Amino acid sequence: MLPTRMKRTAFAKWAMRIALFSAQLIVLALLLHRFTPFPTPVALNLVLVGFAGAVLALTLAIVAVVRIWQFGMPGFGHACAGAFVAIAILMWPAVLVPRAMRLPAINDVTTDAARPPMFVALARARPTDANPASYPGTSFALKQAAAYPDIKPLEVARPSGESFDITRSVVARLGWRIVSESPPSKSAQTGLIEAVDETLILGFDDDVVIRVVGDQKVSRIDVRSASRYGRHDLGRNAERVRGLLKQLHARLSLAAPAEEVDETSKSARPQKVKRTKKKRSKKASRSRAQARARSKAQGARRRKVLRRAKRRRRRRDIRSQVFQRR
Repeated sequence: MLPTRMKRTAFAKWAMRIALFSAQLIVLALLLHRFTPFPTPVALNLVLVGFAGAVLALTLAIVAVVRIWQFGMPGFGHACAGAFVAIAILMWPAVLVPRAMRLPAINDVTTDAARPPMFVALARARPTDANPASYPGTSFALKQAAAYPDIKPLEVARPSGESFDITRSVVARLGWRIVSESPPSKSAQTGLIEAVDETLILGFDDDVVIRVVGDQKVSRIDVRSASRYGRHDLGRNAERVRGLLKQLHARLSLAAPAEEVDETSKSARPQKVKRTKKKRSKKASRSRAQARARSKAQGARRRKVLRRAKRRRRRRDIRSQVFQRR
């Protein structure tokens, strides 16, 4: 019976060992990928192996608990520890499952699906095992239109050169690594900015290209964000495009052209006059109310003084009458 008992209790020990090994493997893969030039496919494969090990550890822990319950053997603490570590590991992908089910399985988002901005320098810099640099096509465009209908080009009443400079400053402020830039000119009216955005925790590289087209009066800004690896971006590219467009809209609206500033200042002058008049009328009404309150207080004081004087006179008259009788 001793060998069978040792075999049964080994489920709990191996559950804890495999769970701890899986956790260490996932953490090591993420750290190497984040802080060293560790290949992304290898890191992803190691993370998948860690998830598979967590599933195996959880299965062994459940078997160990059943065996311990049936035969009353030791090892319950090891089984619980292995199950706890395995569940903690599997909570990460479990939390992302609802998001993956709700969002479309795409890894490329653009503001212009009919004529998306193309990668030039980043297409050459992409690894051979990464996703293709070309836009996937109509299937992605339809899924994007259904899931992200708010992602549209940004059109502003501003020269294309000025819009390009503001866009570049916003990209630099976001901390993206600019790989290539070509401002618009008379010969080439299209300006391009290619940059790489590295995710904060995992350190995955996502490519971004921004196209600025226009003339001396109007310009249009298109953005495209694509993941180098993975079929599902979990909405990350859409969030990146929205964030950039929001920053651009804020900067472009704050830095208004000189003509617009003059017009807005002229239109704002009568409003200021009206506001000052309203303020003056409010101040005048307040001063009148205060004067009325003061006059009422003074009148009340005078009445009190007169009442006291009348009382004193009555007392004097009464005293004089009493002395006369005596």
